[in-house]
Amino acid sequence: MMKDEFLRRLEERLRENNVSNIDDVISKYRKRYDFGLESGLSDEEIQSMLGDVDEIVKLYSNNTNESSAKKNDFKNQTFGNMRIDIETVSDSITFERSNDNTVHLYFENINEDSYDIKKSDNEIIIKYINKKFFSLNRRTGGNIIVSVPEEMTFSSIKLATVSGDIDSTIELNTRTFNIEMVSGDSEIKEVNCNDIRFHLVSGDVSFGVIRSSLTEISTVSGDAEMDCLYTDDLKVDSISGDVIIHDALDTMREKVSSISGTIKIKDRNLKNFKKNIKEGFRK
Repeated sequence: MMKDEFLRRLEERLRENNVSNIDDVISKYRKRYDFGLESGLSDEEIQSMLGDVDEIVKLYSNNTNESSAKKNDFKNQTFGNMRIDIETVSDSITFERSNDNTVHLYFENINEDSYDIKKSDNEIIIKYINKKFFSLNRRTGGNIIVSVPEEMTFSSIKLATVSGDIDSTIELNTRTFNIEMVSGDSEIKEVNCNDIRFHLVSGDVSFGVIRSSLTEISTVSGDAEMDCLYTDDLKVDSISGDVIIHDALDTMREKVSSISGTIKIKDRNLKNFKKNIKEGFRK
């Protein structure tokens, strides 16, 4: 299947499932596909990395009514003791559903000698160990796959990538969730946690549903989009990045700061502070 056929099928399936923002989704996957072609990958390799069309559609087909009903029920959740801490360079991180009651790790197109890998009953730690030679190790990015049992909960999940993507088509339950991304994109279906923090530099992140007590977003030339954000407290610090939240709790407390970036919550465009800051410097 070639690029045009892949995108045509994706658009058809998105429309059949009444997904909103179809043009934005197609644009995002067209850019990713073009990047893969420019990197010398075949159509088969690109489509393998992007995922099956139906899996992509599922990521954008969350049942909003069901999600709204659940709201912040996660607060009664008892979280487990296992923690996940992954740092990658050029490689992506993917979460998928496990077929048994065990967490599994898979490495695709990755030299495992480039990572310090520790896995036990209580932790998964994966750290890139050749950072000093990053500029000398230009290659096609691989993928670290974390296969998680249904309804498993974690004490913490911390993910950091440089030029790598983060994707999850499954629900993630963890006490704390932290993401740091530089020049990478992230698509995550659902997160239930006590607090979530993510920092973006020249990367985009999209969530289906977030349920949390505290949500902190920091972006520099990166965009963040959430279909449903059910959080008690929201803090946003944006420099040349847009933050779009389509649905949120009416009782949510907001503390936002924006320089040349748009912050939109439901139907409200929050104030852009660029003009105020310029005026302040003149005083």
